Amino acid sequence: MPIRLVDGAMNLIRMLNSMEEFNTVLEEIEGFYGHPEDIDNPEDPSDYNEKYFERWMQDFTDWHVGHAKSLHGRTGCRTALDAGCGMGNIVRGLTRVGVNAWGLDISEYAVKNCDPEIRGRVIWGDLSRDETLPKTIYDLVICYDTVEHIPNPEAVVKNLCGMSGRWLHVKAPDIRGLNKMEGALFDPTHITGRSIGWWVDEFEKNGFSLIMDERFTWLKWDLKYALAPVGAPDLHGLFKKMIKYR
Repeated sequence: MPIRLVDGAMNLIRMLNSMEEFNTVLEEIEGFYGHPEDIDNPEDPSDYNEKYFERWMQDFTDWHVGHAKSLHGRTGCRTALDAGCGMGNIVRGLTRVGVNAWGLDISEYAVKNCDPEIRGRVIWGDLSRDETLPKTIYDLVICYDTVEHIPNPEAVVKNLCGMSGRWLHVKAPDIRGLNKMEGALFDPTHITGRSIGWWVDEFEKNGFSLIMDERFTWLKWDLKYALAPVGAPDLHGLFKKMIKYR
C-alpha cells in the first residue's frame, strides 16, 4: 500500500486503492480504538468567535487556489458549497478558478468578517437543521473539519447529501483517539465521535458511495499519530452520488 509524507507534519497517509484495502485498514483502526463515544458538550455557535478563528484559521494562500483547481478538474463542478467554511478560504479559491462557489457556517463572526472578495457568498446556516440551509442543489459540496463539531450527525449527513447533486468531498475525523481532558484543551468544540466506517456507511445510506481516488481519498492513520495526545485517524473521502435506475 503506497505511503507518503504530507504537510511536513510527519503523519503517514495511506492512499486507498481498493475497498478491500480500505476495509483492512478500518479493521486495524477498530481494533486499536474500540467503540466511539460522543463528548457531552452541546454545540454553541457563540464558541466560534474572533478568538476561535484567531487560533485556527489559516491565511489564504496559493494552496487554496491549487486545491480548488484540482477539485474543479476532478469533478467538473460549476457550482459548489463549502459547508462549515469558516472564513471562506476554499470559497475564495473556487471563485478564482471560475466556480460559482458559496460558503456556509454557523458562526455569525465568520459570515460578517470573511474577506471582502467573497462577502455575501458566505451565509449563515446550521448543518443539523435543514430549515436553515439553502435549497439550492450544488454540483459539489465540500465539508472539512466540521462534522466532529456538530451533534445529531445523522441529520448532518442527510443535509450534506441533500444539497449535493453529484459530488461530496469530506474530511471526517474520528475523535475516539482523544483523551477527554486533552481533547477539551485541544478543542472543546470537538464533540461528535463516530468511526470512519460509520461515516462511510451513513453517506451510503443517503445515496453517496466512496470513490477510490488516489488524489482525493486518503486515510490518515499510523500508530505514532494515533498515540499522540490529540491523535485520531482522518478520512479524506471523495463520494459520488449513486444514480438510481427504475
